[in-house]
Amino acid sequence: MTGTAATGGAWAWHPHLAVWAGLAGLVVAVVAAHRRMRRRDPHPVEWSRAERTRFAAGVAVAAAALTWPLADLAAHWALCALVLQRSLLALAVAPLLLAGLPFDVLRAVTRPAPVDA
Repeated sequence: MTGTAATGGAWAWHPHLAVWAGLAGLVVAVVAAHRRMRRRDPHPVEWSRAERTRFAAGVAVAAAALTWPLADLAAHWALCALVLQRSLLALAVAPLLLAGLPFDVLRAVTRPAPVDA
């Protein structure tokens, strides 16, 4: 047998290690950037509990959208799964991550003039 039928069909579990590594890297990068900016700034900006909750929810929804089973169904089996995956990424993940970023990190990311324009 070849193809997806040999791997166990639509519900066969796959680890999606690259997605987990990317999400972990994102979390580590944001937390490290916030801590570094907090140490440098004479008037540090706190990362509120509500922002941390939004950021964690964004990461959780991204994990749900980009890993098993939704990612596998979207990639190989069902068009409705693909539509659901893209909708989650566009309408839930992006706003949650932006609303959950600490203000100092968001300010630093948008500081370059081309981004502000």
